Amino acid sequence: MSVPFGPVALSLEDITRQLRSTFAQFTDARRGKNTRYTLVDAGLSAFAVFFMQSPSFLNYQRCLEQAQGRSNAQTLFGVYQIPTDNQIRFLLDATDPAQLRSYFLFVQWIK
Repeated sequence: MSVPFGPVALSLEDITRQLRSTFAQFTDARRGKNTRYTLVDAGLSAFAVFFMQSPSFLNYQRCLEQAQGRSNAQTLFGVYQIPTDNQIRFLLDATDPAQLRSYFLFVQWIK
């Protein structure tokens, strides 16, 4: 499935790839061993909630993972470890919103 952006059509894979690249550049202020979840997984999990438009999306993904061994978050968005809602907030709230600038420049470029 692709989404038209002006003269360019993007697939979910294209959007996810660009978001992954953007989240990978985020500054991680954590120190020590408190790094179970990556900022990439937190960012893509947050995006997945909005993309799927389901407030219980992350909980459902954990249930799928336990029952099926794999979840939609892994299959569609490439999320390796699904953080909780609170962990996502903790990880992303510390991030400067300006770090998303490269993604929005990408979106502006394709319009």
